[in-house]
Amino acid sequence: MIMKKSYILAFVLLLSCFVALFAGCSEKTYNGEYSYTQYGTNYGVKVAVTVDEDNEIEKVRILGSDYVEVSEPSGNWTQENYDNWKNNVSSLLKEYEGKKVSEILAMKVATKDKAPLSKDDDGFTAYDSDLLISGATLGSGRLLLAVQDALKDLK
Repeated sequence: MIMKKSYILAFVLLLSCFVALFAGCSEKTYNGEYSYTQYGTNYGVKVAVTVDEDNEIEKVRILGSDYVEVSEPSGNWTQENYDNWKNNVSSLLKEYEGKKVSEILAMKVATKDKAPLSKDDDGFTAYDSDLLISGATLGSGRLLLAVQDALKDLK
């Protein structure tokens, strides 16, 4: 009887090991970044994007870097604007979850000299409003461009 229980326990442990080993095989993580220099500041962001087997985004994380992700308050960029980015960036990252890679890659961000623009020459922001923090469009644009860089080799 004890031997039979040992075999059952060994089988369950072996099965658990196989499940644990192969559970992470259906997703992959890709790193990307986007940066540019403007007014003597090196703006940018590095990201890690996890994608499942159906080419849907599971998670986007901002990685540490030497880039300025968002400027400290100065001039027209107020403390309120700065706090707006810091308080809403986590929610913005969650908005990427469940989106198809092809959907993200198809989005356009208006830029000039690599710097994202709040509005393009036609007067509108050319990307999805749920991937945009109102009042922090440049940071939102940098983030989207970094995510696109991470996903650029996927279809």
